[in-house]
Amino acid sequence: MYISLLMGKRGFLRREASPKEVLEHCLRLAREVAPPTPKGKRGRPWRYSHALYLALLLFRAFFHLTYRETEASLQDLMEGPFPSHQSLARYALKHLDPKLLEALLERLSRELEAHLAPESSPEGEAASDEAPAHLAALSPLPHGHHGAGLPEQGPASPLSSGKEVRRVRGHARLLALMRWDRERRLLWPWGGVVGEGYAPDPRLGGGAEAVSSFRGWLLGDAGFDGKEVWGVLGEAGVRPVIRLRGGGEAREEARVRAREGWDPEVYRFRGVVEGVFGGMKTRLGGGYLWERKPWTAMARALLELIAYGLRVLLSLLPPPPGYKAIY
Repeated sequence: MYISLLMGKRGFLRREASPKEVLEHCLRLAREVAPPTPKGKRGRPWRYSHALYLALLLFRAFFHLTYRETEASLQDLMEGPFPSHQSLARYALKHLDPKLLEALLERLSRELEAHLAPESSPEGEAASDEAPAHLAALSPLPHGHHGAGLPEQGPASPLSSGKEVRRVRGHARLLALMRWDRERRLLWPWGGVVGEGYAPDPRLGGGAEAVSSFRGWLLGDAGFDGKEVWGVLGEAGVRPVIRLRGGGEAREEARVRAREGWDPEVYRFRGVVEGVFGGMKTRLGGGYLWERKPWTAMARALLELIAYGLRVLLSLLPPPPGYKAIY
């Protein structure tokens, strides 16, 4: 269960975001971005709205639930029947488009900005360009269910040791754009680009450049060092953070420029980012969405990012009526 923080007379108070509260926000966000449910008499018509399918998948990603656990939770939260496991899998395979989830992420980021904007001062906005930890981006991390590799046996030696080839069932690569508020110690997503398994860096970098008002620092890991990306984002005003391996002095122009105005907070921020999305990668081992196609693996990575943003949003909202703190 996710625990949010409230400021009280004696400091921070903890409260739990109830499943009912989470489901209400999932339904509200899904209804705002989901397209109309197609109607037709041929084939298998959809019994439920597509907004409900999208909300249930986001609800399962939030709590990392299997279908049996989802069914047990929804019996207390919803009236009437709800989609079956086969129906959810059919919707994810046919209609869960990564573009739809990117629109949902954009809608969620605007809502987060609206909740945080009244508390931010003009001086803080002006200083955000100078403080690299206030606005930055996450390096693309590989997301995939590597443990689900299926042994591919050859006809000559079906069980010979060392002859198996592991086949990855689903894989996606995510570049998540994050904002970091040093004063609140708050990290929240405000954009993201996803590609198929082992997508090249220039494709993800081009998608990051398309996001408006992107400035600050770009934190890249060892697998994200394409010069094409650094050049494109450098022209857009993004300052890369490139680590030196083995010590020594920086000689390359990009590395020299990255050391100008260096702030030690950047390395601490890198640890926060990698910790958050390292936790996301471990959550991908669950079974709330089958990665049967490349776009379902991409959608799963975006669902994890949206679920994290929803956790941040719930931590900013006031408690529901009738809530009593236990401290």
